Amino acid sequence: MPRKTQVSLTTFNSEGRLLQVEYAKKAAMLSNTIISLRLEEGLLIGSKNDYKNKGEIRFFGTRLFLINKKIGLGGAGFFQDIKMIVKKARNHSKAYKQNYGEEISVRQLVRDLAGFIQEFTQTGGVRPFAAFVSILGFENEGPLLYQIDPSGVFLKSRADSIGRKACQVKRFLQRRKIENLTIKEAFNLIFLAFRKNFEGDEDKSSYQFSLVDKFSAFKILGVENMKKYFQ
Repeated sequence: MPRKTQVSLTTFNSEGRLLQVEYAKKAAMLSNTIISLRLEEGLLIGSKNDYKNKGEIRFFGTRLFLINKKIGLGGAGFFQDIKMIVKKARNHSKAYKQNYGEEISVRQLVRDLAGFIQEFTQTGGVRPFAAFVSILGFENEGPLLYQIDPSGVFLKSRADSIGRKACQVKRFLQRRKIENLTIKEAFNLIFLAFRKNFEGDEDKSSYQFSLVDKFSAFKILGVENMKKYFQ
């Protein structure tokens, strides 16, 4: 009788990657897509429910969250995993302010959150998070945008996408000059990126956008607030 092959949490594939982490990445790519842009005057993040079957978004999808006044988070992947990461980020941010009397920096939150996510890749009794997260916030020197993947690796970016077809969206954004875009132009660029890479209607009410700049706190915009930005 042939022996069954057991795959542990620390089983590596032929390329030296952890199998469970690779499975988590593939699962997270089943979700809707999030697009983030870092502009000179602020940061913009948008998502759209492009599932044809509404029942599909029960477990996988995208969400935008407020962490503190100047930091927001977009998560793509398994909802329960995203919620755990958001809870950790909020609690960590709150504890930092209580201990040091000031808001945590974007860089510090990203490093600490990436360490938390990485612990789940090699700790017994748990599995890696099936979620990608984009963290965006404003500091004294300007806006910052980071992505953290299920392995705990984080990258700084000017234009980013997570979720389904993220690679195609990134290539689309790389062909555009976004450094000097206005907020209104950035809204329409994200809308165009969704139109070019996904099938479906152009109903703007199915979009969710969040915005932060040096003058205002991170806020999730309602449908009425978005109308003034779209052409």
